[in-house]
Amino acid sequence: MAKNFIPFTKATNHEKKILQQHKKWYEKIYVSPQIEIGNTHYQILRTARLFGQMNLRKIVVFTKAGEVIKDSEITKDVFKVYTYFHYLNAFTKDIIADSKRDGQKQFKLLITSIKDIIDHLTEKVEEAELEALNNHLEYYYESQKLVDEVAAAAKKCIQVKGTLNGLKPQATIDDSLKAKLKEALYERENKRGQLEAMMLENSLNTSPTIKQILTKESYKAYVKNKESIERVVKEADYTKYLSYHLIQVGESDWAFDKQSLELNKGEFTVEKYIDELRNKNLGEIFIKTNITILMQDHWLFSATQQNIQNP
Repeated sequence: MAKNFIPFTKATNHEKKILQQHKKWYEKIYVSPQIEIGNTHYQILRTARLFGQMNLRKIVVFTKAGEVIKDSEITKDVFKVYTYFHYLNAFTKDIIADSKRDGQKQFKLLITSIKDIIDHLTEKVEEAELEALNNHLEYYYESQKLVDEVAAAAKKCIQVKGTLNGLKPQATIDDSLKAKLKEALYERENKRGQLEAMMLENSLNTSPTIKQILTKESYKAYVKNKESIERVVKEADYTKYLSYHLIQVGESDWAFDKQSLELNKGEFTVEKYIDELRNKNLGEIFIKTNITILMQDHWLFSATQQNIQNP
């Protein structure tokens, strides 16, 4: 069954003429609802496989009167709205998974376990070690809160995608709906960024000390419930694994941002990456990144596409 790219529908015969000569035999042409930019209504045409509509190849903007837009600045304004569509379609599974997350369920036993450990070790560990244990407890509390906020943000994404899905082909995406799309994307990215930044920071600064404490036999002997130790250590190991993956992704994205977006970010460090995750600009970076990719690799009038058409 074909996976639709919401809110695009199959183009009419009249609309198809714009991209007909540029599509492959195995592709179909799809059209967006009207998109209001200022006082003008635009639409987007895209080519993609019938049974793989996520795989964009060519894309172009045109007006209700059928005028194909070659102006790059107007195109970028319209493509900004396209990135909202892309985000909601490309990350559907992740968004649904986030919407089902439950902070209390995820951290209830961990909080109980670390409290149990602190109760038994308060008089036994060094002052710095006790501070690390208390910081780890605070990390659990903050993570529990952020997980719930991530879930709430994901539910907003699902809701606004439902609005898109209910649009008729002749509908108009006005400023009000564009604002809701932007808000949903930005909020989810920002909340996830804060959660990931906190996880990275904990993994680098606190978790190593926690593992040292909880693998020390003299300390373990004072904690009667060994499941408490096992649970906290297991979570620390998993967080370390996730952090390693996040750092790899972050380093790759950092290089792309410097080269393709020409952002003056300096050399990648984990500390700078954590700051970026916390700075609440991840939504803006996502928009800029994807507009750049669209303009360079998929726009009908990009230099890349012109070279392909005229080798």
